[in-house]
Amino acid sequence: MTRLFELFPEEPLVAGWPFNEIANQRDSSRDQIRTWLNRLDSELDFEDISPSLDSGVMVVHGKVSARAAFGPHDIFLSAFPSFQFRLDPEWKANFFVRYGGTDTEVILENLKVTFLIPADLLSEHGTSKSTNVLFGLDGITEIKTELRIRYSTAGDFRFEYPEPISFGPATFMGISCKGVFDFALHPRSAGLSDQHEWIVRPVDQGTFDNIGVVAVRTLDIDWDDGENPVVQITRELGEEGFHRYQWAFNDLVFPVLQPALLPLPRHGTVGVRRNIHSTDDLTDFFDLRGEPIEVSLAPDAKLVMRKFWFDTAPLPQDILEGIQFELGLVFDVNETNRGAVTVGLEEEWTVTAGLRRSPTVGG
Repeated sequence: MTRLFELFPEEPLVAGWPFNEIANQRDSSRDQIRTWLNRLDSELDFEDISPSLDSGVMVVHGKVSARAAFGPHDIFLSAFPSFQFRLDPEWKANFFVRYGGTDTEVILENLKVTFLIPADLLSEHGTSKSTNVLFGLDGITEIKTELRIRYSTAGDFRFEYPEPISFGPATFMGISCKGVFDFALHPRSAGLSDQHEWIVRPVDQGTFDNIGVVAVRTLDIDWDDGENPVVQITRELGEEGFHRYQWAFNDLVFPVLQPALLPLPRHGTVGVRRNIHSTDDLTDFFDLRGEPIEVSLAPDAKLVMRKFWFDTAPLPQDILEGIQFELGLVFDVNETNRGAVTVGLEEEWTVTAGLRRSPTVGG
């Protein structure tokens, strides 16, 4: 067996370790990383080591495993400030290290990992039918999965999933669901379309590109849960409206850092549409103007929604081309005095706005 520092000398490894991104504790320092790496030097075994040249680039690959006596290894990533990643006491993986001039790339394959996820993102809802998901009493949800991890000093950092993660029932970002399908965590938003065919364009986080994202293919809403906020909103439409309209939550990518109670996706299909069973005219599927949604805001005001839809537009279209909405605020709601402010965004960025008011009888 070969030890860590026999394969990778201590001083260069400590000096080059990205301690501000990957560490065994939050807010780590270079000295703390040295202590951690010294611990790993005594806990890890490397075997079947094979160096080679690939197009003039040095490649070292082999197998790495941990000794059970030292317990689990907890990892913290700056991309996920409130998350934790745990390796089992006897974790093992295949490793590849490529030395390419100024860039070094490390790949770990077949690595079994447990995600420890805070309850504000994912929590219990009913009895889980998933063996790879555990909802803890301390508010932490555990998801067990297998990963291929790729990290390079040039900035590439990827989680690649051999199999999609789906589970349920569960509560995702406060929304109770019968199922959450194709769930994934990614430490970078770059390259997501290479891993998920339903991501149709690069996910741009601007200055937050080093912050992790959560990707979900589909949320199967639990419409039987009266406490579900989506159900409560839809119930405001009345019993007939509740069965007439559907909310869609598909192809979602969320940054893990965002304002509380405001989960805005950077990619997705989100909006309201007619229930496919309530109309025979599928050309009118997304247009609610014939029977608009009305939500009471106060005794003398209501919100009227004639269209509300966001569908991430694929390249080369501009991302905003997928937004369509038409809303109106109706006030002084009575038979004799009524006004409304309307605003809308249609296809090809057509903006509409208006102010309507009916005169008072006898005025």
